Amino acid sequence: MGHWLMVVIGAAIGYLTNAIAIRMAFLWLIPRKQEEMRRGLVEGIKQFLPKYLQLPLIGDKIEKDIESIVSQYDLTELGKQLYRAGRRELLGIELLGALVGALVGLVGMLL
Repeated sequence: MGHWLMVVIGAAIGYLTNAIAIRMAFLWLIPRKQEEMRRGLVEGIKQFLPKYLQLPLIGDKIEKDIESIVSQYDLTELGKQLYRAGRRELLGIELLGALVGALVGLVGMLL
């Protein structure tokens, strides 16, 4: 019976590791990388508008408007929204961690 405890502990460790990593990514990393993410978001939007950004007189205004809009958006809230929206898929990742942890525990038990 004690050997099966390795499987249970492995599953718990796998699940908790993935759950913590996911929460850190969405709720901790995004707020700390806001400026870097904003620059990437602005560059990503600009890639869809190359013809408009080259237009005389309005190209610079469009670029400044994009930067202004993106700078006003709270990326911390975006992280929370993404976390809530993808909760089902993220749970699958957490459960996959539990499965991998259980398999590691099983292998440890058999050795």
